[in-house]
Amino acid sequence: DAADQEEAAARPGLTRSPGELHLRFAGLELAQITGRGAADRARAACATADLVLTTVKVDQPDCPIWDVGTFRKSGAVALRDTPEGILVETVAAGSGRRPWSPDPPPPPPRLPSGTKLAQNPP
Repeated sequence: DAADQEEAAARPGLTRSPGELHLRFAGLELAQITGRGAADRARAACATADLVLTTVKVDQPDCPIWDVGTFRKSGAVALRDTPEGILVETVAAGSGRRPWSPDPPPPPPRLPSGTKLAQNPP
């Protein structure tokens, strides 16, 4: 998409507050939580979000949370809304096995139950 940063930030379904970004995507409510107190705020975001993304460790979440451990295994993650469902693409799956990371790529991070997933390309 050719939108610049200002246009993209002004789209409907995107709300921001300090350390939080909430986005409606493919029928899911996503929350990105950063900054001081992010672990507690990520757990609290489970009350309204279907999926929470954060770069800190979150113990015993009440909803699907992709935290620092998730991203350490998967690398960057892209979600794509396709006619078949949500396609989850990870750097780890795309790069395959490397001499410095001999373990096979992990499965994609989990999404909320009932989320329709597209088949990842071979």
